[in-house]
Amino acid sequence: MLLDQVLALMESQALLYNIEVEKKYRFKEETIVGDENQLKQVFINYIKNAIEAMPDGGILLIEGSDSDES
Repeated sequence: MLLDQVLALMESQALLYNIEVEKKYRFKEETIVGDENQLKQVFINYIKNAIEAMPDGGILLIEGSDSDES
């Protein structure tokens, strides 16, 4: 999954900031329509910004589900 690849890439930066990354997502299908490289860059930017916003460390929660789940 693309998001797992991005999280693996960003893990070392999170560790430098003393940030624990917690994943809580489940999807029935892993299909997102769009350019893979652009989506990867979006996820990298969001995660990088979140890491930089916590200079004293913390927990970064990545959470998501299918939009039709209640």
